[in-house]
Amino acid sequence: KRISFSPNTLLISAVTDKSFSEAQEILANNDIDVNQQTPSGQSLLHIAAGNADLKCTRLLLEYGADANIMDQDGWGPLHSAIRRGNWKCAILLIESGAD
Repeated sequence: KRISFSPNTLLISAVTDKSFSEAQEILANNDIDVNQQTPSGQSLLHIAAGNADLKCTRLLLEYGADANIMDQDGWGPLHSAIRRGNWKCAILLIESGAD
């Protein structure tokens, strides 16, 4: 048997693993909602910004990620970036309209 995963699951994994090239390929070749949330309630942008992954943060924003999307606790990606001291991601989010 062969195990396969949906493009959504693969994108979550790529962003979590800070694999920019994989995330870029998945987004380029699939129709994916970049504002999807993980089972734990975080968006892909929360994950990328929280991991100080400037390239994936920019990529997700280029594909239409909502800079103000809230997680299950009512926090946005900007909070994830600032809480972890990821200032470059925080600045990018602010420049992209994050409150």
